[in-house]
Amino acid sequence: MIATYQATKKCAEFLRWEMDKKRSHYWDSCVFLAWLNDDPEQAPKCEGVLDAADQGKLRIVTSALTITEVLFTKGYEKIDIRDRDKVEALFKSSFITVIDVSRFIAEHARELVWTNDVRPKDSIHVSSAIYAKVDEFNTFDEKLLSLNNKVGDNPLSICIPSYPLQGALGLTVNEEEEEGCIDDDI
Repeated sequence: MIATYQATKKCAEFLRWEMDKKRSHYWDSCVFLAWLNDDPEQAPKCEGVLDAADQGKLRIVTSALTITEVLFTKGYEKIDIRDRDKVEALFKSSFITVIDVSRFIAEHARELVWTNDVRPKDSIHVSSAIYAKVDEFNTFDEKLLSLNNKVGDNPLSICIPSYPLQGALGLTVNEEEEEGCIDDDI
């Protein structure tokens, strides 16, 4: 009974988010890790997205897998238990939507492994992003970046995190234009 209530509550939250029509960025675990570890090169690239999400301009989406995977991923410093409060607070933020790994997502992810040579954990992330119909998938993973606009029925835009900033003349500029996703809507 409790599990059914929680599942219904999550479904209702997801539907409310769909109705919001806010721009959405899927964050791969390595993006969370870069920010949590205050990586000098990568963390600043996360700030614009986090600020926009905090201001209600967009929503950050990730898989439930990220909640655990973010603690330690190859190539990144392990998150210490002393940072528990910071990690837990981040994932409880109102602007972050966590997608459960359903059978549908897992089976789609399996196909990505077979057809696109995507690593299993990464395939869960990509499949979750496709399921959530996000505007872009943010990562620092070179292998995933190489899949930009190559997976999904509506090709998934995969890029490093960036969010346009307002220039002095009120024009929208993108500091990461060469690395970030190009978006004609902005």
